[in-house]
Amino acid sequence: MSIEAELIPDRGYRCVTHSRTFNTTGQEELLLYDDPGGTRLEYAYTVTVKYRRLRPLYGWLVRRLALRFWERNYVTPLTRHAQCYRTDQATGDRAPAGGR
Repeated sequence: MSIEAELIPDRGYRCVTHSRTFNTTGQEELLLYDDPGGTRLEYAYTVTVKYRRLRPLYGWLVRRLALRFWERNYVTPLTRHAQCYRTDQATGDRAPAGGR
């Protein structure tokens, strides 16, 4: 896997990836925006699979395995952390929300 990344100060990043295993290229972008309710995240990842015959397999692997892994290991913990932080802010508790 090779990655070429561009950091966007105070905003996020953009990167181009290349996977030799599936001969795929990807364009990934994560941007952060100020929002009245907190910080809004905008994430996009576009993948191009060069071998036409592998496209159905790659699509199935992403839907069945990768997206569930991403949700379980990143989205759900981040959501829990944000909810704890919001609750702490509402109750005036200034202790760190980590480890709950």
